[in-house]
Amino acid sequence: MTQEKQATYDAFEEKIASETGMIELHLDLKFSMKPWKKALVFGFLFYLIVLFVFIVLITFIKRDFDFKLVSMISSVYITVLVLSFRFMYKIFKERFALI
Repeated sequence: MTQEKQATYDAFEEKIASETGMIELHLDLKFSMKPWKKALVFGFLFYLIVLFVFIVLITFIKRDFDFKLVSMISSVYITVLVLSFRFMYKIFKERFALI
């Protein structure tokens, strides 16, 4: 990568890091990841929380914990989630590699 292109990329990363610094300030966490990777990780964790809420709702609606039903729903949900996040990772990696 040329120096000019690297300088442009570094400036862009600093801009994004200053905009996403709120996560580090509020949670007092320091990550050595690029901002777009952080966004994917936090998004993935959020969707796992959604899965947990969905399982709790199903359990209360059925008034019993059906392991077979919950495991089927979880396996389908996580498979779709992993495939979609893999697709997003590929897109973001290509998009930010061009900068």
